[in-house]
Amino acid sequence: LYQSVKLLYVVGILCTYALQFYVPAEIIIPFAVSQVSKRWALPLDLSIRIAMVCLTCE
Repeated sequence: LYQSVKLLYVVGILCTYALQFYVPAEIIIPFAVSQVSKRWALPLDLSIRIAMVCLTCE
């Protein structure tokens, strides 16, 4: 039982960790995307989101 609870806890964190960056992303990403061409908009968007998560992981 303990192992299944532990596994569910890990899955919950993996699924929801990036949600805490929703508000900062909505502020930062539109400005950053407006500075580059349309071709680079999606890669820049994803890069910013990945960077925000990676910079806060321990």
